[in-house]
Amino acid sequence: MSGEKVILYAINPATNLAVPVLCDADGHLQIDVSGATIETTVNVAETVTLAAGSAAIGKLAANAGVDIGDVGLKAGTAVIGHVIVDPTSVAGIYGFAKGDTVSAQPTVTPVDADHNGLDVVVLDAPAIRALVNTDVVTAELSATDNAVLDAIVAALAPLAREPHNLVPNGTQADQALTVDATGGGVQLSAFHADTTHVFWSCADAQIRVTFDNSAPTSTNGHVIEAGDSGLWSKALAVAAKFIRTGGTSGIVSASQLKGA
Repeated sequence: MSGEKVILYAINPATNLAVPVLCDADGHLQIDVSGATIETTVNVAETVTLAAGSAAIGKLAANAGVDIGDVGLKAGTAVIGHVIVDPTSVAGIYGFAKGDTVSAQPTVTPVDADHNGLDVVVLDAPAIRALVNTDVVTAELSATDNAVLDAIVAALAPLAREPHNLVPNGTQADQALTVDATGGGVQLSAFHADTTHVFWSCADAQIRVTFDNSAPTSTNGHVIEAGDSGLWSKALAVAAKFIRTGGTSGIVSASQLKGA
C-alpha cells in the first residue's frame, strides 16, 4: 500500500451515514480543519516544546512547581501575589506625619525577614507615592482632631510669649530707685539698648505704679507691697511711674536682662 491513499469511512451518528475519512499512504489520519474549531484534551508525558509565535495558548491553570521560564508582565493595576519592592531600585517606603518635610530617610527596623532588609512602614492612606527632598506631607484631619489641636495650641500660646533663657545684660549696673511722694511719680533711669527685660523688687514700704502715663497717687495705680518682685519687659519698665502710699519711702531695685 506504500504510496497509495486509503479511504476510511466513519459513521456520522447524527445521520447514520458513512463519512469518508482520509489517510495518507503511511496511515496517518488527515483532517481538514479549515473553518472549524477543534477542542481536545491531550495528556502529554513527554517534554513539549512550543515554537516562537504570536498565537495565544489560552488560559493557564494553576500548577504548583512548574517553571514556565522567563515571562514578561505588561503594566497594569492587578496585584500578582506577594511582591517585594526591589531594594536595588528604591530606598524604602516610609511613614510621615502631616507637615513633615522630607529631608532624609528615617531609620526604621524591618518588621520581618520577608522585606530583605528594606525599611517599611505601613501607611494608613489611600495611596503611596515617591517622596523627594523638600516635599511636605499633608493630610486631612477630622473636625474633632482639629478642635483638639486648636485647644493644645491655645494652651501653649502663653508659654510661647514668656521670656526664655534670660541672662544679665553684660555689666550694666543695677538701679535702686527711691520711691517718695514726688508729685507725678518717679521713674527708673534709661536702660541699655540690648536690654529686653527688667527684674525688679520692692523694699521698705508699700508703693503704687502706673503704666498709662497717668500720675500715680496714694489711690491711683497698682499696689506693690514691700517684698514683692517680678519680671517686666523693658517697655513696661520704661513706662512705670512710682509713688509711695504712706509716710515711708520704698526702694525699687531693677536689674537689666537680655535673651541668651
